[in-house]
Amino acid sequence: MMYNHFMISAKQLLDKRFSNEPKGKGKRHAAHEFQAFAYKIAADFNDVENLRIYLSVLKNVDRLIVEKAYSYTIDSKSDNKAKVFFWKIKQLRKEFEDYKNSTNFEWDFVYKNAKKIRDLYSEDIVDGAKIRLDFIQAQILQNNPSRVLLLNLPVAVEGFKKIDYVDLSSKVLKLIKVPQARKKSADILEMKLKSKYDLIISDYAWNTIPFDSESAFFSNLISFLTKEGKIVMTVKIAPKSQSWKRKEINAKDFWIFQKFAPLEYFMDGLAKLQLKGEDIEMTDKSATIVISM
Repeated sequence: MMYNHFMISAKQLLDKRFSNEPKGKGKRHAAHEFQAFAYKIAADFNDVENLRIYLSVLKNVDRLIVEKAYSYTIDSKSDNKAKVFFWKIKQLRKEFEDYKNSTNFEWDFVYKNAKKIRDLYSEDIVDGAKIRLDFIQAQILQNNPSRVLLLNLPVAVEGFKKIDYVDLSSKVLKLIKVPQARKKSADILEMKLKSKYDLIISDYAWNTIPFDSESAFFSNLISFLTKEGKIVMTVKIAPKSQSWKRKEINAKDFWIFQKFAPLEYFMDGLAKLQLKGEDIEMTDKSATIVISM
């Protein structure tokens, strides 16, 4: 797992972050201890003239990180221990933040980061989606829907007027050049749509949803279907896992969420929600499923 050398400290920090905060009569003693520790650090680093900086560090940085940085610095052979200390503080805070991110599968966090990635690569996403045009047109011809929703599938479809687009990214939507098409940038778990659809087509949207949020995803999507409506959903299949990949782009960190599962898991999930699923197209890495109520 990522950041393994920091894992124990991070877990301790999450568990104990506020456990040492004083209550009632203990506040005065804690304030003295707080100041004493700041003074000890400054004195040990021969940097008492900057005591206020150390007091600020103790106020604003988690205690476990400060103690870890202090221990590291005391053991170092550097003549400028203050510099080493602040460098280590920065490093540990970054490691702790990375650890928290790499283990955070809450939908709000996933959604925020997925939106950033789709914004960043909007042109590539729209260009890459063009290869799905024939598939979309074939589904429209086969199902003869009165209205279609394309979810996270920014393909310009001509010749069919009643088509709507939903995507996490408004930048992606702006690149879809379809006159009179309705476009909505929305959280796909909480979005509200006025229309009902005979056909919803989605490529890999399911793979952007954490395991714990799958029921909410399907429940919301089903609410937009007509009674006889269908969802045609393409999903990536692989052994079950969900994880984060950190990627640095233009000196900024971006977090990319990845989720996979076997086809059997996907179909079992539909059955639990009392939905019908039929696979119509299968490859080694993906499956296209027709979902109905």
